[in-house]
Amino acid sequence: MAAAVAGWTLLAAPPAAADVKMTLLRIENDNELSDRINAHAPDEEHVINLADCLRYTEDLTYITLVWSGSPENPSGGIDRDVVKISEPDADCQADKAELGTDEKCSLRQANTSLPLSGEETRLLASDITRDCAAGSDFNVNVYIILDEPDSTPAGSTTTDTNVSSLKVSFRVDLEPPKPVQVDEIEPGDANLKVSWSDRDNEGESDPSYRVYWSTRDFDDSTKGEDDVSSDTSGSLSYQITGLDNYRKYYVAVAALDANDNESVIGEKAKMSGSPVEVADFFELYKQAGGDEQGGFCFVATAAWGSPMAADVVTLRSFRDRYLMTWAPGRLFVDAYYTVSPPLADLIADHEGLRTAVRVALWPFVAVAGVTVELPTVLGTAILLGCALAWGLGVSLVAVRVQRRAARRGGHA
Repeated sequence: MAAAVAGWTLLAAPPAAADVKMTLLRIENDNELSDRINAHAPDEEHVINLADCLRYTEDLTYITLVWSGSPENPSGGIDRDVVKISEPDADCQADKAELGTDEKCSLRQANTSLPLSGEETRLLASDITRDCAAGSDFNVNVYIILDEPDSTPAGSTTTDTNVSSLKVSFRVDLEPPKPVQVDEIEPGDANLKVSWSDRDNEGESDPSYRVYWSTRDFDDSTKGEDDVSSDTSGSLSYQITGLDNYRKYYVAVAALDANDNESVIGEKAKMSGSPVEVADFFELYKQAGGDEQGGFCFVATAAWGSPMAADVVTLRSFRDRYLMTWAPGRLFVDAYYTVSPPLADLIADHEGLRTAVRVALWPFVAVAGVTVELPTVLGTAILLGCALAWGLGVSLVAVRVQRRAARRGGHA
């Protein structure tokens, strides 16, 4: 089509070469990538955490971006193709195939060939992750840029270049959660229940935890594949089952963030304990033909009239948590099992005796109610203190009785 302007005849410029529409198809690798890089969902977020970073660096892992272009064969071909990799939290100029003066990016050749179908751009993972410095969290942008030939018509004073680009972003999260604190390990029959607190990570969303256990001592640098581990949800306790009674186990807990970064296992995040056999003498009593009720708390059940009375439940919890987990306590329980059924029969039929027994048991119920709500270590300390005070009181009474006896003998 021609147009007359001031006596000159100008030909309309031919249409410029069309920009190439570039699409990321998938992400491949030489070594196994974690599922935090969404290989088959290229539009999703791609994350590299601290463990990934260290592994990719050690294994010299390459990340391959597989992409296509439309049209696959641009009319003018490709004049220049480059890859730009941004510095942390920086952007590159996507409309230029060369680096700008203040551009915080690195530049390398892309080696693109026609047709633009299933093209592979291969990058060393460490070019994205940098030096894996723990404690940092940043984004890195990768740009594949195609510079098509200059389509400016002869005699024109303007430049008409076509630059197409594809941007792929990676989040490099190298900031692990803060360490947790293990508060208690409660022994059971062939199991250990570990409880912990996590006050320093209260701002984390969707926290989860990993529990490690082993018969050998370990720390963050020496935990290995031989150590058993199990992930938990947001719960602050976990029961480890299938253990050997009376064998010492070392247990540690690590916090996990949303990108599976794992906290360091320090001294406060680790504790040891040993499962103990808990023989239920009440079951043995029933198996031997006993017909008393009360779940082994014969006297208390008789005094309160029901095995489900609140104070009976408290005493039963105290029995299971403290008395049954150490040898002297089990001896006491065994002796109680032997002598209490006939006493329970006597008490159950006399309201006055039931009242007297409830009064007599009240101090024990009070101590039991406090200790079962405390960590085992603290509860044991309180019990030892009470036992020491009781022993001291008995000793003082014995001394006074002995002195009185001596004075009476002297008067005689």
